[in-house]
Amino acid sequence: MPHLGAKPGARKRARDIAGIYAAVLTAAAAVYILIKAGLFRFVCPFNAVTGLRCPGCGNTRAVLAVLSGDFYGACLNNLMFYPEAALLIFFIVYLPYIYITGRPFSRIAKVILTAGAVTAAAWWIVRNILNI
Repeated sequence: MPHLGAKPGARKRARDIAGIYAAVLTAAAAVYILIKAGLFRFVCPFNAVTGLRCPGCGNTRAVLAVLSGDFYGACLNNLMFYPEAALLIFFIVYLPYIYITGRPFSRIAKVILTAGAVTAAAWWIVRNILNI
């Protein structure tokens, strides 16, 4: 029985989100296996077209480093990997929560999103000027 205050259809929305997460995790596991086997390689489309590094360039290698236990190596691949990962995790948890509960986007979430966007833009500029 849903708790008081739950919007109609919350269970269905929760099942939808669980299905999406299961599909994404399955695809991520398959991609990880292909990358580790040397059969697949990510190429940043932004870098391929412009020659500039995007704020996320190096994150695939950083994730692989973390999964191998090399937490310092993740920073070597992208200095902003951990803040970007924290922001991503926040929204992976928060967005389904507001979808399932039917609540509006909170003011603090808007501040976090804005701060993340400003930080990403600043990192994009700095990393291309300093070539890091």
